[in-house]
Amino acid sequence: MYATNFDRIQLQIPQSSVLHSDLIRYSYIQLCIILDEIDTLNRLAKDDEYLKDTLYIVTPAIRAIKKYTGIRKARNFMLAHYNRDKKGNFYPWWRALKDLKLPRLKQELTQIYTYLHAINGIIVTRYYEELKDISQTAGKEVDEYYSWVRTQEELAIKDDSPFDNIESEIENRMAEFDMKGIIQDPFVVNVNDYVKKNYG
Repeated sequence: MYATNFDRIQLQIPQSSVLHSDLIRYSYIQLCIILDEIDTLNRLAKDDEYLKDTLYIVTPAIRAIKKYTGIRKARNFMLAHYNRDKKGNFYPWWRALKDLKLPRLKQELTQIYTYLHAINGIIVTRYYEELKDISQTAGKEVDEYYSWVRTQEELAIKDDSPFDNIESEIENRMAEFDMKGIIQDPFVVNVNDYVKKNYG
């Protein structure tokens, strides 16, 4: 989250841009991950006084973040159930996100980042020795993962793309059903017009 926010500032992405909105929505997903981890810590704290005391220290910040009650629902509708309810019925995001309490402004996200940083610092301070070992193990695993990703990218360059022969296959099928051309979705036309108008 910090890296994404820093890049947004470095790249001077305007708040009115679609990319800025996407980054904010992505932050909701990250916040859900953090809130899920805090819920796990709360369950573990029932049998651990030291952890209970640690969480007591950070509870005011956690409580403030949880006041954005729409975060989990927004995450679900933007990731898991996009434009569909749980029964599979059409329920678009503009209905799902209406009236939800969400962080929408740069100032709100900055406050959230600040207090997440504080929560992280307090937990690290209280569990520094344990986290040192975890960090070393996790660091090796992350390095191994990125090494594997680089290998996959090299293989992908050498391999054929799954889309290599698709164009001719679709054209043949269109001819089979006597389709002369494709009508553009009006929404896509509007998006293309917006892009041309604002970005030349």
